[in-house]
Amino acid sequence: MKKNNCKWDKSWSNGATKVIDCAECGFKHQYPYPDQNETNEFYEKEYYETIKPQYLEGVKKEQLNRVMWANDKLKVFDQLIKYSDDDRRILDVGCSFGTFLSVFKDTGWDCVGVEPSIYAAKYAREVNGLTVHENLLENISIEELGGSFDVVHIKETLDHLLNPIEFIERCSTELLNTNGILCIETGNQFSEMQMAIVESSETPMWWIVPDHIAYFDKESLTALVNKYGFEVKYEMSTFPMELFPLMGDDFVSQPELGKDCHKKRLSFEDKLNRSSMNHVRIHFYEALAKDGYGRGIIQISQKADKK
Repeated sequence: MKKNNCKWDKSWSNGATKVIDCAECGFKHQYPYPDQNETNEFYEKEYYETIKPQYLEGVKKEQLNRVMWANDKLKVFDQLIKYSDDDRRILDVGCSFGTFLSVFKDTGWDCVGVEPSIYAAKYAREVNGLTVHENLLENISIEELGGSFDVVHIKETLDHLLNPIEFIERCSTELLNTNGILCIETGNQFSEMQMAIVESSETPMWWIVPDHIAYFDKESLTALVNKYGFEVKYEMSTFPMELFPLMGDDFVSQPELGKDCHKKRLSFEDKLNRSSMNHVRIHFYEALAKDGYGRGIIQISQKADKK
């Protein structure tokens, strides 16, 4: 993204944060952009401490659910990539406390994490025994990372990047092996369900927040990865949390309801996961993804072989 090239016809605001529908970049993003130095310091020293102080506690309580989601992705990776068991490398960008990578470490993968938060990176190294670079990815060379990877995974981090275009391009040209996998999980923003809530109840666009810089939906994310030589191979959505306010549990105007709605989502997934009906959960989320519904997007794409 280059600041002086952005062009837009539509824009939206929530408080002091403005988002434009950028024709030049191909997706919605904040404008003007946050200051790079301030952003770096925020993620290094403040993000988990001030924005998500209870996040680690939640990670521990939801361990089985998070492992379930990691195993979902692992199964798809195994179907798409042919590799020897002792030569599988994965990079997790924004690896947080390392729960996701731990699943892969336990199955023999060579795991590397990148995490700017001093607090989270220390936990991932000391508790989960992971190799984690305490920095932003753009400040780390391919040599420091130990070479290219079979999989690059980025969950709930693409929307925090000042330059997601540069990240996708680097995945294509440097970070991934031929036929490597790019797995992106990000919010499904400006969805029809979100807009229905805003239009029917005069609710502010709560998903527009200062620390979210880029805003994707299925179409804009697909266009971006296609532009840099990736072919989408698999898509899944996450639970459509917007159903709750549409049914009367307005967690936007009543934030105390948010925890209850979150618990209901966990109960739905975990009961199916513990039963013989886990395939119902997977098929449900795959069906939502086909038409772009769901709170989040999980998109797995593969780097084209240029033979």
